[in-house]
Amino acid sequence: MADCCEVKQPPAVAPSVMNCTASGTRSKQVDLTTVKSLVRHLKFGMRATQYYFCAGPGCDVVYFPSTSEAPTFSVDDLLMRVGAKESGEEAAVCYCFGISRGQIRKEVE
Repeated sequence: MADCCEVKQPPAVAPSVMNCTASGTRSKQVDLTTVKSLVRHLKFGMRATQYYFCAGPGCDVVYFPSTSEAPTFSVDDLLMRVGAKESGEEAAVCYCFGISRGQIRKEVE
């Protein structure tokens, strides 16, 4: 009977920007669908949580969660290379179409 009078708190809203847990790089929210599409092996039954994308070039972390209860994913966990984490002409700019920095540079020249 006591449950009916209990005040329920609204679910916490994750901030739109967080600092990377490894490098401190300012990171923006990314949709969970993106994480599920690009991570090589997801844990079965992974809880829905807000993830953030770390674009810091010197940091191995790519996606990190808003809570410590969910896994963090690094460069080695992804199905494809992350252009923001690479340097040089072969760094991917658009992984959907396989376009690199060097290809863009050649096209502009």
